[in-house]
Amino acid sequence: MKTAAGGWRPAALCVLLLALAAAAEFTRLSSRTVTTKYGALKGYIETPVPPGTQGQQSSRQQQLQPVEVFLGVPYAAPPTGAMRFMPPVSPAHWSGVRMADRLAPVCPQRLPDIGSESEAVKRMPLGRLEYLRRLLPHLQRHSEDCLYLNIYTPAIGQSCIRCVCACAFEPACLLCATAISLFFLAILSRLRVGGAHRRGDGLIRAPAEEESSYKRSR
Repeated sequence: MKTAAGGWRPAALCVLLLALAAAAEFTRLSSRTVTTKYGALKGYIETPVPPGTQGQQSSRQQQLQPVEVFLGVPYAAPPTGAMRFMPPVSPAHWSGVRMADRLAPVCPQRLPDIGSESEAVKRMPLGRLEYLRRLLPHLQRHSEDCLYLNIYTPAIGQSCIRCVCACAFEPACLLCATAISLFFLAILSRLRVGGAHRRGDGLIRAPAEEESSYKRSR
């Protein structure tokens, strides 16, 4: 809110500062350093439910626990230059502590044109269109150097055995296992957007086959 002179009212500034302070509580730097085969890592802790707001959340939201996040962890050397189209090799060791708090670039790919909803639904189901709308903002930074892991683990603060789940797409694949604590591993593979999908009939189809099957069923 502005005054007649064009300046910001003190009350509006206070609200903005309080909102920024509250947002800062949701994410904080992890207190521990993790040692891997290739070097040391430090991630961050993300709290799904803001402190002091449990009564305003649904029962499902209140069950969410803080997670420790490590973003952009290399699992292979960059597949560039002479390594392009070759089998992956181990990543190089790094010195010091690597801050794993930023998403790595995605692999180069031709992004689908979904600007026109009426045209897009002719090529794909509506559910897939909505999924792509959520996904595309995260796919704007491309690079051949894209072999990285995004790791999400319960913020337990100590070593503990947990179930491990690996997925090449978004965490929605974990909906079938929400009742147990999981160590979630998201793999940024060389799959393009809308790559092969597993269907309920037990078969894996490429996008062209899936779209053809969808058109025949309409």
